[in-house]
Amino acid sequence: LTLGGGGGGGGGTASKIMSATAVDYQPKELLHNLAYAIELNGLEDVCQLAHLDWHSSLHPSFVPDRQYDVVIGSDLIYYTSDAAALAATILAHTAPTGVAYLMCERGRRGLDELLRLIRAQGDVEEEDYTLLEMVDKDAQ
Repeated sequence: LTLGGGGGGGGGTASKIMSATAVDYQPKELLHNLAYAIELNGLEDVCQLAHLDWHSSLHPSFVPDRQYDVVIGSDLIYYTSDAAALAATILAHTAPTGVAYLMCERGRRGLDELLRLIRAQGDVEEEDYTLLEMVDKDAQ
């Protein structure tokens, strides 16, 4: 499951090695972009698209349609007010023996709260990494 599918990078990459479901929360216009990326890359047979309202995961009666062995997401948290809904979504959709890989810039608003909420329900490992922007100066 790719949460916050955005432009399709995560779900598209995952679809190259496994069946994937890419979802986005808001705005719904991102679903159009994601559908276009899936089509451009010929992934319609292996990548499903869905809208998932994270706040629905907060309802006591919420049951996900499916749980996933792998949940991935990048730059999902922007506001502390969304941390509880995002944590509930991640926890509800990750299978008991599954794993969630989340990538986010340190210091992002809401990240500490998101990690605190997930940590209260399961193991959390953090790893720092650096992304390099590789620019071919001759191409400019």
